[in-house]
Amino acid sequence: MLAGVKDSSGNDISFRYLCQENERLGHPLSLLTGHEIVVDGAYLSGADGSVPGLANVEPHGYVRMWKAAEAGDWATVKAEQDKLNELSHIFDVTTGVQGFGGGVGAFKTALMLMGVYESNQMPRPVKALEGTNVEAIRSVLVSCGLLEA
Repeated sequence: MLAGVKDSSGNDISFRYLCQENERLGHPLSLLTGHEIVVDGAYLSGADGSVPGLANVEPHGYVRMWKAAEAGDWATVKAEQDKLNELSHIFDVTTGVQGFGGGVGAFKTALMLMGVYESNQMPRPVKALEGTNVEAIRSVLVSCGLLEA
């Protein structure tokens, strides 16, 4: 039996429809979003929670957002989402990488820079981010207050 769905597709229209259908059927499923950029919208749509990869880098912002959503404090939800969206630029400041190498690679590189991981090594054959890509991610972390300059 299916207990829930975690949707990281980025298709917010389909997720919204899923939330509406889930409610119409009496909420039989737990619905979670993994789409970092619009967690606030997913909560407004009826999501039961979120499991975004970026929460590995900044879990506190996602916890604050969830608590604010539970309290109905949508101004705080939006403010937290806006801050997290600035951090999400770790995905688009790199060059020459895409897909898994760019997404998970950015997470691993950020966590390495923050001292959580010793290395940002990716599973082979994906190469670890290096050089200007690491520095670009460092710059985002500094601008978001997660690293000192």
